[in-house]
Amino acid sequence: MNNEDPNVQKLAIYSLQQKSSLPAEILQLLGLKLEHEDPDVREAAIEALQRQSLLSETILKLVVERLEDEDYRVRGGARETLSSSPLPTKILLDIATRLKHPRPVVQLRAFWSLDRHTNLPGHVVQKVVEMLRHDMANIRLEAIMCLGRQTSLPTPVLQEIEAQLKDDSPQVVLSAAKVLSNRVSQEELNLPETVLQMIARYFQDGALMRGLEDILLNPSRLPDSVLMILSSTFRRFSGLRDEQYRHVLISILRQSRKLATMVFNSHDDLRGLVESLIYLSTSVHHIAWYHYENKLRLIIDDTIIDYEGKCPCSIIKMLHPDQPDYGQKLHSE
Repeated sequence: MNNEDPNVQKLAIYSLQQKSSLPAEILQLLGLKLEHEDPDVREAAIEALQRQSLLSETILKLVVERLEDEDYRVRGGARETLSSSPLPTKILLDIATRLKHPRPVVQLRAFWSLDRHTNLPGHVVQKVVEMLRHDMANIRLEAIMCLGRQTSLPTPVLQEIEAQLKDDSPQVVLSAAKVLSNRVSQEELNLPETVLQMIARYFQDGALMRGLEDILLNPSRLPDSVLMILSSTFRRFSGLRDEQYRHVLISILRQSRKLATMVFNSHDDLRGLVESLIYLSTSVHHIAWYHYENKLRLIIDDTIIDYEGKCPCSIIKMLHPDQPDYGQKLHSE
């Protein structure tokens, strides 16, 4: 590896890349190659170090410095090396100082180097919290996601995350809501109506952010403005959506008589919704409609919802002419 020809050095390093337990003296030489003027040599060295299960603090410090490398391959290799194993506190602090680097690309690599570390020391967490005030939305988003990965967060940090519910970026707001919903009980969680509307619209567009569905699965706590968005979602509902999306949507309807009334009191054509419910009834859920004591009752699995609204009987009859008039069960016998 000490040959002056960079190509020879690269070949020598490549021969080491499949070995996962190199001697200390070889690791030291690879650490020195991280400062080589040829980016290909630096990249080869960082890839060899990625496969090592144990690196000294001295070498790790050299790897952290490569987060500022001019070559994107070397920066990426440094990030992979740092995120693949537990790190000493000093190294975590060294990474955290890069969060305030003047170049956003370095800041992002520093965040990504922490993305598998779920128990950061308090002083490192505080440096991440400070990045919630960054002027770039993608940096604020990375800060929230980093905090959300921690096994525990003190109340002051949760309050800082809650402040992000007023952020200009929808992605930042939704990520903050997700972190809070995972840390605070649904009874104690008190999201602003505008944020709940944003979650409902995001859901309406066909996107399901894991962790946010629990907020919508408590429709009794949702204001009418959010229920109206959800009712509109049902009227556009397609049985061809993602299975998890369908399951959440049906679970929301099952828990809210008020929502069912909003959905079926609409002047919109309900044929698409009824077709989708029939589709679901034949695949995953048991869904049926009954008239009983002059009231409509929608049965979803083991839940009976009586509501005020249109009866879909004529639509069911049109879709399934052989269906008997009584009961109007939504799936074919």
